[in-house]
Amino acid sequence: MGSMIARPSTVDLVMVGIDRVGKTTLFDRLVDGHSAMAVLGFSGTMKFRGREFKVWSYGGRDKSWPPIELFCESSRVVVFVIDSSDLQSVENSRQHIRLYCQRFSKPEKIIILANKQDHPEAISPYQVYQMLEISQEMKNNKLCVKGCSGLTGEGVEEMLNWIVGPEDQTI
Repeated sequence: MGSMIARPSTVDLVMVGIDRVGKTTLFDRLVDGHSAMAVLGFSGTMKFRGREFKVWSYGGRDKSWPPIELFCESSRVVVFVIDSSDLQSVENSRQHIRLYCQRFSKPEKIIILANKQDHPEAISPYQVYQMLEISQEMKNNKLCVKGCSGLTGEGVEEMLNWIVGPEDQTI
């Protein structure tokens, strides 16, 4: 008979990305009654499939990225939000993702959300993956690229299911 590993009661999730990629829209879809924090972003909690999530939304211009270390060192899940309807945004996000993967190895899962899939000019999650040139060191983390729309909610439940995983998984 196999032993069961106890699941942690709360999953710490940090959502990051450059300006105007839809982090706040996605955050608002996930978390009701969140609290704005002038410097750090937004925080709130949510429940999904019986698991509680502590969610932080953080990002924006380059000058605001250094304090992210406070969140990324302890977060089990990191979600990079990318505007898939803006090729320049995808390109700008690539460097941030690479830098992150070089500096932090703590998260158990990394998700790249190709947001704005409802936009007519959006590229597919696979095209985002190709543009990001995911390197071998990034693949060593549990990493996936998923499409979503913060406006319609499409893809959000799939992202959460990937995070929670099967019932017998430990995250």
